[in-house]
Amino acid sequence: MPPADTPASDAHGFTPGPTLASSEGMQLIEVDAGRFRLEFGGGLGLEVILLFSRSVAFWRWGGELVAEVNVGVG
Repeated sequence: MPPADTPASDAHGFTPGPTLASSEGMQLIEVDAGRFRLEFGGGLGLEVILLFSRSVAFWRWGGELVAEVNVGVG
């Protein structure tokens, strides 16, 4: 059984890791090494992937990708 702070998988099969930080409905979740998700509540989230050459952020709404943004180029 997962720890109490680990939500179950969503409708898309995403099973997040433990919550790293939480404040007033916001949660920072480490999805896996170099990949983090910031959940704002109400279905809005920002997922950041840290790569060797660049970093990419994805805005998500209700589990669906709505925008991709390059946040760093190495």
